[in-house]
Amino acid sequence: MGDSILLVYAGKLGFAPDENGGWFNSSVGFGTLGYALPAAIGAKLAAPQNHILALVGDGGLQFSLGELGSLHDIAATNGMSLTVLVWNNQGYGEIRDYMVETGVKPEGVDLLAPDFASIAKAYGIHAITLEGPSNLISSIQQAHQAGQAILIDLHI
Repeated sequence: MGDSILLVYAGKLGFAPDENGGWFNSSVGFGTLGYALPAAIGAKLAAPQNHILALVGDGGLQFSLGELGSLHDIAATNGMSLTVLVWNNQGYGEIRDYMVETGVKPEGVDLLAPDFASIAKAYGIHAITLEGPSNLISSIQQAHQAGQAILIDLHI
């Protein structure tokens, strides 16, 4: 599940569903920030045997931050795993980059993102913070193997 972030747009260009039923779903266009987390929870409930990864930006997650409480309750009740990857660039990076590229002074695109890992932990969800993508793949693999909900706050 993906929110409106550059990482998701790139994924839509290169991801093809596989013969084992893998798929990629995202909201694109019309500013649908905050979609990834509730959609991922719904996808996990609909297909509990599948590995589900929510890709969400730091701005988008703030639209549906309370869903971390739902994630904890559902994961604890159903013993399900789900990984939430927060692409944390301290702002609406895609919009900021577009403004800079077109010569517009960036306005209203820099965010003070909260400590998402601490918020997730307050909800009882396992969480880690990564400074850059060097351990991202192994962290996602470990999260899937652990069989629990986890939030990975990836600082870019």
